[in-house]
Amino acid sequence: MSEHDDAPKVSVCMVTYNQERYIAQAIESVLAQETNFRFEIVIGEDCSTDSTRSIVRELAERHPDRIRPLFHERNLGGKQNFMRTYDACRGEYMAILEGDDYWICPHKLQRQVDALDARPDWAICFHPAEISYEDWRKPAGRWPETWEKSESTIIDLFDKCYIPTNAAVFRHRLFSRLPEWFADLYIGDWPLHILNAAHGNIGFLPEVMSVYRVHDKGVWSSLDHGTQMEALYRMLTAVDRHFEGQYTNHIEQCRLNILHFSINQAKDAKSDKERLEKELATVQASLDEILHSISFKIVRETIRPWLQLWRESQRMRSLIGFSAKRSKQASRAA
Repeated sequence: MSEHDDAPKVSVCMVTYNQERYIAQAIESVLAQETNFRFEIVIGEDCSTDSTRSIVRELAERHPDRIRPLFHERNLGGKQNFMRTYDACRGEYMAILEGDDYWICPHKLQRQVDALDARPDWAICFHPAEISYEDWRKPAGRWPETWEKSESTIIDLFDKCYIPTNAAVFRHRLFSRLPEWFADLYIGDWPLHILNAAHGNIGFLPEVMSVYRVHDKGVWSSLDHGTQMEALYRMLTAVDRHFEGQYTNHIEQCRLNILHFSINQAKDAKSDKERLEKELATVQASLDEILHSISFKIVRETIRPWLQLWRESQRMRSLIGFSAKRSKQASRAA
């Protein structure tokens, strides 16, 4: 029997680093899947300094028919670890589960594979995920919070990333390899979904079947707002170049939406001078990025209302400065 004939139907791509508190639950939630096909769990363990590697090794020894660990000899970093693990996956379909998330339905893989088998025009099948906040200061949520489209397209993805990473199953090898620019991005899931959606539509199953955990050591949630916005713009620029302008109008509208979000963040922070200064710096960087990237037509037709919002935020900066000056003067007088 050839390696191709022996390949699993689904590969679950899992990357982990210093996740000793979560990794066993993640792996066991995949092992609990009930399917009529073979699947593998390919785990990229990136030289953790805690007990993550020993936990992965123990579970792999207990389930050698299901778990294929990749124990790197040196720390590769999150993106390189993902790309190497992704390349090692052999399945017809692929699912991604990060080491601090987990699945909650034993029929998740079977239902999504059945849906993809029945719909060859779908490149991706996803479902909503539960959001679990580890510090308990926020109640559990749902991502996407509201989604009613049973089928969507790549155009929808240029509006926002509504596909939770741990909730997607997609056709593997729709393109030969991840592009070189992928390694330079902080964000991985959104551009991956876009690359796959260029080859087919996106199907939706309404049942919540996974949990996305938010904690202070999470890769994305630990970043400040400015770094997050910079990462988003870099991703959009790389995707725009990849498709050689085919989706520029949609991508530029997404840039404008991000700018609007940043301005609203600044408005919310107007009573906190230090936070306001950070948010306004993010707005300025966002505006600079937009003015250097979008066509004159889009500037003329769409940027005017956003520039007005920016002027409002500049007035907020002046008001904060004036208020601070008055406070200093009052202190000196006292």
